[in-house]
Order: sequence, then C-alpha cells, then structure tokens
Amino acid sequence: GYNRSPYVDLRSRFANGLVHRGGDDFVLGRGQSPVAKDTSRPSAANVRAVVAPALLNVLEERLSVHMLTASMIALAKIGDDRSPRPILPVLVPFLRHGEQRVAETATIALGILASEEAAPILASLLRDDAEGRRLVGGHRVPIRVQTFAAYGLGLAGRSTTDMGLRRSIATDLVATLELGLQPHPDLQFGALSALSIMPLPWTSPPIALDGHEAIARDRVALLRYLVKRVDPDSRGDGGFEDDRVRAHVPTTIGRLLADGVAAAPAPAIDARIHAVDALLDAIAPHSREKDALVAQSATIALGAVGDASTGPSPVGRQNERIVSSLSRIATYAPRNQSEHFALMALARLGA
Repeated sequence: GYNRSPYVDLRSRFANGLVHRGGDDFVLGRGQSPVAKDTSRPSAANVRAVVAPALLNVLEERLSVHMLTASMIALAKIGDDRSPRPILPVLVPFLRHGEQRVAETATIALGILASEEAAPILASLLRDDAEGRRLVGGHRVPIRVQTFAAYGLGLAGRSTTDMGLRRSIATDLVATLELGLQPHPDLQFGALSALSIMPLPWTSPPIALDGHEAIARDRVALLRYLVKRVDPDSRGDGGFEDDRVRAHVPTTIGRLLADGVAAAPAPAIDARIHAVDALLDAIAPHSREKDALVAQSATIALGAVGDASTGPSPVGRQNERIVSSLSRIATYAPRNQSEHFALMALARLGA
C-alpha cells in the first residue's frame, strides 16, 4: 500500500461513490460534489454485526488457504474497534500454521492491525529469539516470516503514538540491517521499507546513546546513517554488500524526506541537503555509482524529495539541480527504464 501510486487509487473513487440522490442540483448544475451523499460502503455497525463475525467464522472453521489469508488481512484492516472481539489472539495461533503462506500472512496481518500489543510479538519474530521460535513452533523463525515481521513493525511504529515504542521498533530494525557480516537481503529489504515509513522526530534531546539506539533516535541520525550506507565506496567498510539492498536505500531516504523540512530545525535542513547531494551524485553523468538499480532508485527518490520552488536558498538551488538532472535522464539514458522513472519523477516534482 505504501508503494502504490495515488494516481491509480480507483477503489477510493468507487467507495466515495458516483451516486447522487435527492434534489435537482446535480441535473441543473448547482452544488455538485465529487463525494456522493449515498454510497455502498458498509457502516461501522454493519461491519461489527455482520462482516467481522463472518470473517472470524472463516478462521475458526479453518477453510481453504485462500480464504484464511484473505480473512486475516480483512480482519486486520477492520481492526479491534469494529470487531466484536479482539483480533490479535485470533491471529497469533496461525503463526505456527503448517502452510508457510498462512504463517506469513498472519505475521503481516499483525502489523496491519497496528496494535501496540502486537509489537513485542513481531519484534520476537524479527529477532528469531526463544519467544519467536515458540510462536512459530520451530527451531528457528523462517526468513520470510522475519521479513514480514519487519514490515509489520514498520506499520505498528507508524500507527503508535508512543514515541518510546516507536524508537524501540526503529532500534530493532537498524539492528537487523547490521545483523552479522552478511544478513539475508530479504531481511534488509524489510527493515529498510519499515524504516522508510517510521515517523521519527527530526531531532531529539542530546541523550547519551550509542550503537543502534543512537542511529534510531531521530530522523536526522537515521538519514546520516543511510547516506553513508548508500555510498558506492562503503562496501566492506560497514556498508551494504548487496547492490539490491543498496538500491532500497535511496527510496528509503526519499520517503523519510518526502513530508518536507520547511518547518524543521536547522539540523534537518542540513541533513536534507546532504542526503539530496548523495542522491544527485548517484545519477551524475560520471558518477562513481555503477549499479543501474541504485541510480534508478535515486531517480525515484529525487522526484519525491524535490519540488518546483527555486531561488537563492540552498534548497531552492538543489531543486534546480534536481530538475536539470532528471531532465537529462528523461531525454536520454542508456536504459529505457531510467528514462521512464525520470519522467515520472519530474511529473511528481512539478505537481
């Protein structure tokens, strides 16, 4: 959902409805509204009385794998507020289901549910600790379940208002990126995607922290860490060895910066400038970055970070560089996909 383009979100258009009843305003051209007065969206009461019980019944009767996975995701989206009973205890037993797809879906459903009670469960799965292994009923937590736990933690961290819990989740995700000499790429993908939607504060009070906690304390510290890791010279020196992992870093940076830094403190402005410089370096004509995936990721990220404002300020000058660089790639690039990404980035930037 966080990767889906808002321009093709047709479901909400249909949910808002094209139905208009009551009065002649629509026919006569007065007071039209794109939001319908009558829609087919079920009420909260209807969901609680009819929809959620039907989905819970599917899980109790252990119907087909397709029905189980679809029902778990649907219940997680409904949430406890509209369910006749708590959903988390219903989902947890499916973590040890014999069908791997069911266990994976239960894991991501716990994240979609986004309850604070689910965070410790997801953290144990991610860390593959004794509790996590007990939950899955095995000698270790499968890599894919760990990966979905990372995604789920990102959703839980985004939803909670507890900043302590949010920082704890971010610390676990950073620890996953640093896990051993060569952690599984899937785990790193999951951790980066989760961190990209984590609404950490821009800065934090100067508390004495070190290690993973210091990186996860605020968005400025996290951005500085990610910029170092995307540097093509960082391999073998604390950076990510796998270029597929490095290709996720620019888009992570882009999402962390996408909500703007206009009202943020000075360190956030400096971090933004430093991060955008790194992204621009990745797509420069004679860049040290030789991996096409990383450069394409930087192209997408620049479209999310920049805007159409220009001027003498550092951010304004950077926007001019972004437009110039993306225009060059959109006009000609060795790979068509790079041109496509650049055109999309320019459209987003200009809008």
